[in-house]
Amino acid sequence: MSWKKKIGLEGIAHYLRQGNKLIVYHGWDDMLVQPYVSTRLLSSLKRRAGHQVSNARLYMFPGMGHCAGGVGASTADLLSGLVTWVERGVAPDDSIVAAKRDASGNVVLTRPLCEYPKTPVYHRGNPNNAESFSCKRSHSHDSGFDR
Repeated sequence: MSWKKKIGLEGIAHYLRQGNKLIVYHGWDDMLVQPYVSTRLLSSLKRRAGHQVSNARLYMFPGMGHCAGGVGASTADLLSGLVTWVERGVAPDDSIVAAKRDASGNVVLTRPLCEYPKTPVYHRGNPNNAESFSCKRSHSHDSGFDR
């Protein structure tokens, strides 16, 4: 039985309406669970939870496969952002950086981790550094989720 049948979208919407926080992440290159499952989930939650959907964040990792790996940066500390949000009321912003490491553990690539529907857009500089990107709203990935 899937989590949707056990909890249901209304259950998650109820959780958000109570003021609880939710961070979801997904890789754009996930071949097991299509990325639009998560973008549509947030769109459905918006319809059910109304303005309380601001208690939910979705971060889409460019180039990340199923939960990790892939050609893009696929590690980021989302838990610290959630803890700060819950304990201090400071929501995560687009300053979270995702990294890709080589087999020795050295960082070889970083990207800003943008809250959906924004996505990293290259401006100038080293294409392997997050500082060369900024988060901009992507219309190509838009699933009707607006904030």
